[in-house]
Amino acid sequence: YYARRQAIINAQNLIEAAHDTSQDIAETVATAKKGMVTNVPGRKIESAIYPEILNVQDRVIDATGRKIQNYIPTGLTKIDRRMNMRRGRLTIIASDPGVGKTSFMLCVMRNMVKNGMRPVMFSLEMTREEIIENIIAQEVQICHRDMVSGNLADIDITRMTKKAGEYKKLNLGVLDNELMEWTVSAMRNQLIDEMEQGLDAVFIDSLGLIRPPKEAPRNEGRAVLYNTICEDLVRLGTELKIPVILAHHLNKDSSKRSKDWRPTLQSLDFAGERYAHNVGFIYRECMINATEDNADKAEFIIAKARDGIPGTIDLLFDGPTKIFRNMDCLLYTSPSPRDRTRSRMPSS
Repeated sequence: YYARRQAIINAQNLIEAAHDTSQDIAETVATAKKGMVTNVPGRKIESAIYPEILNVQDRVIDATGRKIQNYIPTGLTKIDRRMNMRRGRLTIIASDPGVGKTSFMLCVMRNMVKNGMRPVMFSLEMTREEIIENIIAQEVQICHRDMVSGNLADIDITRMTKKAGEYKKLNLGVLDNELMEWTVSAMRNQLIDEMEQGLDAVFIDSLGLIRPPKEAPRNEGRAVLYNTICEDLVRLGTELKIPVILAHHLNKDSSKRSKDWRPTLQSLDFAGERYAHNVGFIYRECMINATEDNADKAEFIIAKARDGIPGTIDLLFDGPTKIFRNMDCLLYTSPSPRDRTRSRMPSS
């Protein structure tokens, strides 16, 4: 009877809140949904840590024995060793435009799927179709540029056709801003729905395009607004017990870079750094000074890592397929009709 009474009270509260035009309707509905889920028979809020401390200890021991990862497996070994993206934590991935933030996030999402996890992405810069094109290029390992220009070789078309039956295994979600202007509260509402299908992480691309709440002061600067949004995202991750990975563009002011133009925490313009548990920068020297030797090189600079180790990790990046790999892997680029000289196969 208690649970039934609580459900009735929750429904009545929803009706009253829905009539209040000063409240955000998306957040109102999401709160009501969460209340319906949590007010179940036998649920009791308890602050004492015993005996739950034993359950946590057993889970940790069991995870070690079964080699279960309690963080997002990026597929990039050295990053996993030095920066854990755990549940309830906000990780900011930042770079200059065109360096590969979105590609990096998609690589991580695909690796999560291979490990039995389900991520969801809010793509606020690219359309859903564009994201899917990038996923196809990574999955089939073909040149993205040839895909979108309709210039694929016969061998690429054959490989795409063979891959078609495997796409059902790509258990991930992608949402763009075509039908919705995404505020944090609207994302929360959507993610609560996504939990029915399984939800292990949320990726957001990017911070500058998240819509501020209606009640946000209009005279505040961008840094204040970004910090407010990041604070809300930390609450979101904590509430839903998922990692939040947020992409962001860097300030190009040379005074906020190192002498060799690599980004620093100052390059964020204080946008969310105080709330982020991890901050990682993607840097590719070839974007500034291209040479034959650095075309495939990338750096992942860990500028902040709670319970981790800051530092720089060298990676390989295959521009045509948009894939990041560990430095000890060989890259594979599908030979395009214009250039058939590269045909290095990836290591197993």
